[in-house]
Amino acid sequence: MGKLLQTMAVSLAVFLLSLTPVLGQEPVPEGEKIVQTVYHDTYTLGSGEDAVIERQITLTNLTARLYVSEYAFTFRSPDRMNALAVFEDGRELTFQKTMENDRLTVKVKFANPAVGRGTVKRITIRYGLDGLVTVSGAHRELLIPVNRPSSTEELTAYTIDVRVPADFPELGISKPLAREAGPGLYRFTDVREHMGKTLYISFARMAHYRLTLNYSLANNVPYPRRFTIPFVPDGVFQKVYVDDISPKPERVYLDEDGNYMGVYRIPANTVQKVVFQGIAELTTEPREEVRSYVREKLSSTERNRYLTMEKYWQLSDASLAKVESAGLTNAFDIYNYVIAKLEYDTGRINSGLKRMGAEWALNNPGQAVCMEYTDLFIGIAREKGIPAREVVGYALTRDPELTPLSFLGDVLHAWPEYYDTARESWRPVDPTWGDTAGLDYYANMDLSHIAFVYHGKDPTYPLPAGVYKIKENTKDVFVEGTEEVPEDKRGVAGLMTKELNWVAGRRNTFGFVLDSMSNIFLYNVRVELVDPESSTVLASRTVDVLEPYGEKEVKFVVDSPKVAMQKKGRLQIRVDGNTLLEKEYTLRAAYLHIYDAYKGVFLGVAVGLLVLVYVKLRS
Repeated sequence: MGKLLQTMAVSLAVFLLSLTPVLGQEPVPEGEKIVQTVYHDTYTLGSGEDAVIERQITLTNLTARLYVSEYAFTFRSPDRMNALAVFEDGRELTFQKTMENDRLTVKVKFANPAVGRGTVKRITIRYGLDGLVTVSGAHRELLIPVNRPSSTEELTAYTIDVRVPADFPELGISKPLAREAGPGLYRFTDVREHMGKTLYISFARMAHYRLTLNYSLANNVPYPRRFTIPFVPDGVFQKVYVDDISPKPERVYLDEDGNYMGVYRIPANTVQKVVFQGIAELTTEPREEVRSYVREKLSSTERNRYLTMEKYWQLSDASLAKVESAGLTNAFDIYNYVIAKLEYDTGRINSGLKRMGAEWALNNPGQAVCMEYTDLFIGIAREKGIPAREVVGYALTRDPELTPLSFLGDVLHAWPEYYDTARESWRPVDPTWGDTAGLDYYANMDLSHIAFVYHGKDPTYPLPAGVYKIKENTKDVFVEGTEEVPEDKRGVAGLMTKELNWVAGRRNTFGFVLDSMSNIFLYNVRVELVDPESSTVLASRTVDVLEPYGEKEVKFVVDSPKVAMQKKGRLQIRVDGNTLLEKEYTLRAAYLHIYDAYKGVFLGVAVGLLVLVYVKLRS
């Protein structure tokens, strides 16, 4: 019938699909559309990680000079595929298989080729795929590549359905938005505008990950030293449950960026191993208590420290001129600019990987890894007056080709956050994964990015878990999805040993230490000093945040009434309405306090006077 047309390539999940039409005697002009196609893909998920994938293809001949005689498709991961079947107009076909470069190519010859303009051929390809769904406890995650049509194909419609069991978690995130088309059925009605990109579905509105982080603190000097290390912090979309930190730190605190820091005193010539254990809960909706805390902490003046040009975020005048010519005005523009400008270089992922910074990234756009995507976003954002910072943490993915990871130590990942003044909150974005996975990581993230540290003022400090090593190539970061839903264990203790002896009619100070017994961060903790007899609140304070293992000193200034001599009573400390401790106080007139303070002097003077009188009388 004539020579073969060039191969048409279309990818579906793990295979590349090639359509091979046969030409008539006359040559076909370049760019001519040969067939009109409609794709309908169905992903049927089970309770585990496996799925059944079915593609229905409707082919309509657009010309009488050729017809479709065979199909060829290539699987990238044949070891994960099973139960392959191909149907022509409902009838199952036999096929030939060949292996080359770890790829399986399957060729199918049609029994009844569709000949003539307007003739229709319907093809169904069905197979099982192992490990398509990422399962993390109750959370399910699915990535679906969207195929590009070839230059000889006119794709008129492309629908993707995802079917799930009745007991599946609810839909949490969908990129782009999928509509519910029936019980257990989610549909992307036309995905042609997402060609070459990836669809993302997250089932469940939160995910839980059990964390074990190991730190080896080596003091190699002949005197004691203090080490400060970061544990897993809270965040707007991240809640941390601390099960144990062993050994217990000398003290903990939150730094200016919200990093959860622990301090250890290590003896001379000693290696101390520290183990953090807990659960990270990632959510699709922002946590209001953290947003309120961030809003209070980041006044317009405080936000200015996220606009400075620190190392790795500096841009030269020449680079700024390039950026200015792009007309970037907001964070969304910057996100898209970084994705369009940079290209991920897997060749740099090795033990000698070094961070190069925003300036280098602009001049070497084809050699970027996640650090350069992040640094360039931050550098441009700060130049545009948008507060931004770096997040370093752990990002889970099943397919490293879609979402490559890179960092030092254990395999960590970096992404930026910018301060959204409209929402008054930090908003994470990931231009690296937005580029490599072809997904929208601007409108919302996923439930797979766990923050370990925030870098705002200093782009390198604190160092995240995973780099505190004695030996290279050891694994110190362990992250595993869990179905365990942790419980809030709220509790505080109060410590006060000082006796309350107050001066009547004056302002007196009352202080104690609030000690956290909670496994979570407590926000806006209201502490009240109450007279239990009258239930009168004498004074109150709000502790903005109390971290696990944390201590906060609380002081009250109380105006006390005047009394003629002395009065005793009791006071209560209430935390969020619950009585924490009760303490007896003594209210005494000022002259009694003066007497107590100088009674030795008074006694001495009195004795002296008596002696003087005695001497006078004797004389």
